[in-house]
Amino acid sequence: MFSALLHDNDRTGINVALGLIFSKRMIFLGLALLVLFLYVPELPMAQDQGTEKTTESEDKINYLLTQTLRLGENPVREAFFSADSMQIIALGHNHNIEIFQSQTGKRQRVIPTQEHQALTMILHPGGRVAVTGGRDDTVRLWDTSSTLAQGVLRGHLDDLSSLSMDTSGDLLLSGSLDGTLILWNMKNQELISTREEAHKGEISSLVFQPSGILAVSAGQDGKVKLWSLPELEPIHTFSKHRKRVTHTKFTVRGDKLLTSSMDGTIGIWDWEKKRQLNEVAVKQPISGFDLAPEGLEGVVATKRGAIRIWDFEKGIPLRDVQANAGELEHVHFDSSGGRVIGALADGHVQVWELGDSLYLKSLKGHERSVESLDFAQEGNYLISSSSDKSVRIWDVEKGLQVRSYDLGNHRVQSVRFGPAAETFATAGSDSSAGIWDTESGQRLKTLANHKGKVNSVDFHPHEKVLLSGGSDRQWMLWDLENETVILKNLAHEDQIMQVRFSENGKMFATAGSDRVVHLWNYPGGERLLSLKGHRKAVVAIAFNPKTPMLATASQDMSILLWDLNEPLSLRQPKRLEGHNYIVSGLDFTIDGKALLSVSRDKTARLWESASGKMLRIIHGENRALLSASMNFDNTLIAVSNLGPEIKILSYPDDLPKLISVELPDNSTGMESEEIETISAGVTEASNENETSVDEGDLTEAEKKPLTREQLQVYMTEPKKAKSKRHEGLQQKLNLMLKEQDSCDVKDHMKKLAMMVLDLKPNDLAAYHALIKAGALMGDFNLVNLAAQVSSMATLDTKLYDYQKENDITGLMASWREEVFNPVYHRGGANARLRIKDCEGNEKTLNIPDSALYVRLPQEFLDKLTTVPKIIEFRDFSDISNEEFRNRIYHETERVISGTTPYPTSRLPLQKTDQVPNHETGLLMLDLKAAKVWKDRGRSEFQLRQGKKTWQTFITDGDGMAVMQLPIGKYYIRVGAFLEKTFFLGKDKELKLNIR
Repeated sequence: MFSALLHDNDRTGINVALGLIFSKRMIFLGLALLVLFLYVPELPMAQDQGTEKTTESEDKINYLLTQTLRLGENPVREAFFSADSMQIIALGHNHNIEIFQSQTGKRQRVIPTQEHQALTMILHPGGRVAVTGGRDDTVRLWDTSSTLAQGVLRGHLDDLSSLSMDTSGDLLLSGSLDGTLILWNMKNQELISTREEAHKGEISSLVFQPSGILAVSAGQDGKVKLWSLPELEPIHTFSKHRKRVTHTKFTVRGDKLLTSSMDGTIGIWDWEKKRQLNEVAVKQPISGFDLAPEGLEGVVATKRGAIRIWDFEKGIPLRDVQANAGELEHVHFDSSGGRVIGALADGHVQVWELGDSLYLKSLKGHERSVESLDFAQEGNYLISSSSDKSVRIWDVEKGLQVRSYDLGNHRVQSVRFGPAAETFATAGSDSSAGIWDTESGQRLKTLANHKGKVNSVDFHPHEKVLLSGGSDRQWMLWDLENETVILKNLAHEDQIMQVRFSENGKMFATAGSDRVVHLWNYPGGERLLSLKGHRKAVVAIAFNPKTPMLATASQDMSILLWDLNEPLSLRQPKRLEGHNYIVSGLDFTIDGKALLSVSRDKTARLWESASGKMLRIIHGENRALLSASMNFDNTLIAVSNLGPEIKILSYPDDLPKLISVELPDNSTGMESEEIETISAGVTEASNENETSVDEGDLTEAEKKPLTREQLQVYMTEPKKAKSKRHEGLQQKLNLMLKEQDSCDVKDHMKKLAMMVLDLKPNDLAAYHALIKAGALMGDFNLVNLAAQVSSMATLDTKLYDYQKENDITGLMASWREEVFNPVYHRGGANARLRIKDCEGNEKTLNIPDSALYVRLPQEFLDKLTTVPKIIEFRDFSDISNEEFRNRIYHETERVISGTTPYPTSRLPLQKTDQVPNHETGLLMLDLKAAKVWKDRGRSEFQLRQGKKTWQTFITDGDGMAVMQLPIGKYYIRVGAFLEKTFFLGKDKELKLNIR
């Protein structure tokens, strides 16, 4: 175990005999402190009579559907997150292993198990190996980065039915339909022991006790059995369940065993005392069950399709994940407990994520699916059309239906409000477009010239002109005063799906099933540009209201962003990928900074217009989404699905600061000469696989690795959940800090401490736990980071009693002021520690320069201890010294500049990830003569690099500060006065003496 002896001083009260001994060769850390440290405007409308009010939701914290993957028509057997949460690995009914990128839903590879015919699957803790049991009576190991089996284990005489692996990945337990149990050594892939007829019939579930003391099996016979390891001798049998036991789970600490059954109960057992502690009545046959990473909360799925989170300690359901997801085969948490993945009997895999729901209310009145939505340009009035042949108008703020019109044989394909909302237009399947009076519902005009159904209409923003497009491949411009066609054009090779005017009305766009989007000049109707890039029908388009940008969406599941002023963009538009089924609707925010999309994959998403990165999945449900619209001030979002209800959402108010998208000087968008030049290039493009004018090979583009932004799914921070959750985590941490031996729990201690800091960033005990775990692992960058931040943290003595407060604060101060104190090292001592590791081996470790010369500004420390999840501590664990420095510099500037906290589901940086490199120099600052002492010889000063933000630092006790800083021009301020300007060069040392 690592042990540290700290200097005696008045604050710590540590015996001087246990002090740090500094020499010119090393800092010797003795062993005597082992116990002390490591153990321790209004529309002219009247309200209809008898209209229904909305249904509103009070519980804002929930698991929201964020991903739907389709594997086929038949049940999915298993689905898991990979260890790093970057992939979803599923076993389909066709026995194939399918691997998807977890955030985009893109299928990466399929591993056919062929004659093996895999029936059950688990993942190795290391994350790269899938283990399957098959119909050929074998167990096989698969490298998930290839398609070949890496090993075959033979010993069973019947189909495999269940698998489990211990936490180290060294032992594997397999069970079969004939009740045989086999224990395997995974290192040499050899059989250790066998137990025949362990159960009467199928073995349905297996699990290892976390510490490896024993194993548990459960069967179709309703029995739960404990077995010794490695002999597989019977220890005890629990016989309380009346039907097939479906799952067995141990709590993290391994003291309790939980079992689920088709009899509709969850059993909680004290396996050591061999007695049942409690029985939770779910009252429906349980098909899926998993425990959260912490505590006695878990997810339960029933045969009837209900998924709920339960508190098993209290025996009560906490919240619904989904009331009717369809029959579930299996459910599992990810490693953080923030996401639930489900394998469905209908061939889908779905993912739900914990977050603040934006759902406000439901508008009820339609009898069938709502296919088109449009908010009025002023006020909160919404118009909707449905396959029930009705059009309805809603006062969204009041949640009331104010008008309902039955349009008879005029089956509406889409509906749009007029500019003043005094009229609305409909596109009909009867080959006509209609103009209607909003107040009376009277049809004012019938525009009939199309030779097939009219799919889409749009009003000109300033003139009395309507644009229509239809299945006859034509667009038409209509004079609304005399009901005549001004212009028309047989524009596409297949039907026109949607038409839209630009915000200034000087151009319009048409999107077709021929995979092409055409831009046209208004009022002349000349073709300006043809955009090719989608592989299937283009079904939705939207103009950015603030810049010449067009968004297009397709049945190919993609969204393209075209910068109409930039020729390069027309060749290589931004491709927004994340939806995994048809994208059915688009709408820009009023400021043009964000784009809303809805899809038949059952999710609604927000994207940043400037960068094209996905900001957040804002809504998910169990039906395909068809349409969406945002109100005039972007406070409300309406979405519709295959059902009769319209959902109203609030626009998220905590998005990160978005990049402004500003109009160029020619605010009309594109000059005609520029358009003609680009258009000429388009006419020469003939390859249908090319994007726009001439985009490169899309297949090659798909080979590029995803950016981290593409791998992030942003959810609103679950504020209410945090306020309820942190105390339970802190209580667990308190118990862990009481452990007499930290070696066995160091990994779990670090993980738990980081979970606490995500919720309570000023928790001193969590920083103490990070230091203990980091020291045991030799991760002194993490230790130093925790020690520095702990200077502004506090201890909640009502929750923590593992050690006296003075002792804890003293220990933390000793790490800051003695172990990592550069003063000693400036005196000639080398920064080295002599330690004993958890195996009792003595080692000598160097304290890295990054732990001595990377100082954290006070503003950064303040934010870290006051704003939850302003940084991700996991980003700074177990990385190289250089990468640690780069990440600190990057995060310091990000945090101080006023950024928002990271979302809950943001993926931590991996060890191999790299942030931009910062070339550095060394500043040696001497303020001894400045006489601005703050505390015990320390002086406060401020630095600013270039035009960046001022940052406050404090010298060491000798009035000096040696700092490794990014190169560049700096200003230094001492007190209220600007003292000097200096330039720090690469790998240079700069001595600066201020008097």
